[in-house]
Amino acid sequence: MRAALLATALGVLASVGTAHAQSSAPERAQDLCMVGAHKTQRATVLQLLPRRTPAYFSDAELSELERRLNNLGIFDSVQVRRTPACVEVKVREKWTLIPSFQLTTGHSFEQSYIALGLTEYNFLGTANQLMVYGHREPRGWGFGTLYAEHSYRRHGWALAGELAYSVKGLRFQETGHERSWDVHSPSVSAWFTSPPVVSKYLNFQVGGTYALQFVNNVKGDYDPTAATKHAPTTFISLAWDHYQWHDVTPRGYRIGLWLATGLSAGGSAPKLRDSAELWLNGALPLWQHAALVARLGNSLRTRGDPNFNAGLGSTSGVRGLKDAYYQNWAQSLANLELRQGVQLARRWVLQGVLFGDAALFEQLTSTGARGESGAALGVGAGMRLIPTFLAALLLRVDVSRLLVPDELWFVQLGVSQYF
Repeated sequence: MRAALLATALGVLASVGTAHAQSSAPERAQDLCMVGAHKTQRATVLQLLPRRTPAYFSDAELSELERRLNNLGIFDSVQVRRTPACVEVKVREKWTLIPSFQLTTGHSFEQSYIALGLTEYNFLGTANQLMVYGHREPRGWGFGTLYAEHSYRRHGWALAGELAYSVKGLRFQETGHERSWDVHSPSVSAWFTSPPVVSKYLNFQVGGTYALQFVNNVKGDYDPTAATKHAPTTFISLAWDHYQWHDVTPRGYRIGLWLATGLSAGGSAPKLRDSAELWLNGALPLWQHAALVARLGNSLRTRGDPNFNAGLGSTSGVRGLKDAYYQNWAQSLANLELRQGVQLARRWVLQGVLFGDAALFEQLTSTGARGESGAALGVGAGMRLIPTFLAALLLRVDVSRLLVPDELWFVQLGVSQYF
């Protein structure tokens, strides 16, 4: 009898030990398999994983992989799931070689923004961008080339660089007359973005720009030019990126802090060029194909050089506001859009938008001193026709009513979202 009880007890202990061993055994390592990626390299996707395959990835890690794949902007469908055989990444690629035609209308042709060029958003299957462009901006023009590695890899730094030549027209309305000139600026820029630090959502960026500046077409009784000026700048930025991009219903938020220091030297005593910017982008899905999307931004510049400013206008700021007339050393900006989409056909979406734009600012004078403070406010509605199979290309029409500082109606065309 005792022998039977002892055998039973030993059996129970053995079964408990086996169950505990099974529950504490590590999860099975899996490799990654891809479906639907005809151009994108497998190595590009592997860079988004927290560690090398084969490995076990938690549900949270697979969800983060899906977010990063969406944020590359080269797929209009992404599904990540665990199968018995592997971790399956199923994507539907966009057409990524896009003629980079951009159009944003102003109050006149002079105040319109037009850009022509060619952009490959998935260069050699790496999700990196290669762009050549030329543009005509409000009272100016420019051209350049840019190469940028995407910043969503989990290991290794991302490199970006740009060569550009730009001409920007500045206009100052003071004491009943206008002073104006054009600033020519050839420049070279390079910057590096870190992999995640401390948190999977946090990274930082370091870089610099070197530009030459000279002025012509001076009108009025003030001449801002004495010689060609050299303008080197270095900067660092921090970004907490919890944003998931989507053609129709993005979600999450992104916070960025940007700090720069530099100077303008030549022809007179050097002038400091320090700046600070704080940005927040957020999106809240509401229901099917609907989202509330917002952008908030604050910018500060050192005063003293009127050519160093934070411009505010209709092309980027408050729809309907005149461009080239608001050269600010301090400004706050807010844009809010309620977007509702309707699926027209496979990979085609029609989206209606209600929006509001607002800004507070203090301008610079033509000598770089503190100028007038002001505000801008506009509201309106628009439509977007979104072919989701094309990277970063859509048709946008916005009708706005500018309420402050003037009351007027305005129609704007574009081939990308306003923000």
